[in-house]
Order: sequence, then C-alpha cells, then structure tokens
Amino acid sequence: MRAALILGLLIASPLVNAAPLFESVIDAMAIKSSASHTNNGWDDTAKIQGVKWAWPYYESGAHDSTMQGSLKLGTDPNPNIGATTVEVNGARSFITEVDISIANDSADIKDFGQGKVKTIKTSCDDDSASYQVSFYEFQKPRYHPLYISRVASWGASGSGTVNFKVAYDVNDVLQLDPQTCTVLN
Repeated sequence: MRAALILGLLIASPLVNAAPLFESVIDAMAIKSSASHTNNGWDDTAKIQGVKWAWPYYESGAHDSTMQGSLKLGTDPNPNIGATTVEVNGARSFITEVDISIANDSADIKDFGQGKVKTIKTSCDDDSASYQVSFYEFQKPRYHPLYISRVASWGASGSGTVNFKVAYDVNDVLQLDPQTCTVLN
C-alpha cells in the first residue's frame, strides 16, 4: 500500500522547471511550414535551455554525431530525483532526434508547451500501473509537425524513468528497443 502511494505521488508530482526544457527542445527542432529544409542544424541546440553540454555543438561531429548533456529538473534536494539527460542525435550537419530521460520523476506531453497534440494509436500503446507507452504528433501553429514518444517505467519501490524521443519522422519514434511499433488505424 505504501509503495503504491509513493508511486502515485511520484507519478503525479509536477516538475517545476520542466516546461522551459521541453518547450526549448521544440524550439530547437521546429521548422516553419514555409521552409524548404527538413531538419535543423547543430547550432539550433543552443536554443535548448538549462542543459550543461558535454561539448559545444560545433564539436558534435567529433563525438559520433551526438550532443550529450544533463540538468536537474524539479526542486527535490535528492540529486537522483529529476536527474535528466538530453542526447541530440543527427548527421554531420543536422539534428534528427532529441532523447530526454528523467530519473524518478514524471513529465507529460503537456510540458512541451503550446501546440496541437494528436495521439497516435500504435501496436505498443500501454497504460499499466508500472509501464506506459504513448506516441504523439505535436504541431506548433505555422510549423511542420514533430513526433514524440513517451515511455515511463516504474519499479515496485517507486523509482523509475520517463523517456521522451522527439523526431521529425514518425518512424523514428516508433523504434522501441527491442521492437518496432506500428501505427494502427
């Protein structure tokens, strides 16, 4: 009973400073509807707020085409609650996806800010007490849509992670290790 109560409080706890991070990830990846390009460049990672990067964006090519950083979300004094990693993946000159992993605290699609959100039904959808998987199309007005996966996993002790992947192509967020999800009509 106590573990369920702790789990419920943990899942429901709002991350006070999550919105600036999530909204800035959208800002870094958002492409205007009138633009002819399909991905933003590494320099757009400078828009992602609060992250302490392991190296500057212009060195990304020297690090297997990734940017890695971390920050602490929330106000809990325990450094393990809200510990967050951010990994930006891409090719030599552009971003393809951003992965966000939050330890021992929760966040949801609403933390990504203002935009039209459409739930995408897939073969992997799950909403059990200790494991949730969901997929979304997120679109800021006058911008191309982005695709977001949310995977949350909680143990009996109440610890766990929430992982988000933000990408330009729905197929990129449907790749859950070890399976590939399919969109259902």
